[in-house]
Amino acid sequence: TIAAEYVRRIGDVPRAHKIPREWIHLPEPVNIPSDIYVDEATALALRSSDSTPVFT
Repeated sequence: TIAAEYVRRIGDVPRAHKIPREWIHLPEPVNIPSDIYVDEATALALRSSDSTPVFT
């Protein structure tokens, strides 16, 4: 059948290799409050008080 022929042909095609995800490890744990609805104010507060640039 056509389906059997398709399965036979597709079986010979190598599958794409999935690239593993890059994990970011923070130097210390970060506690995120559960009552944050919009993170814009938090990003602005961090940007003004921290010497590390914050990208939004």
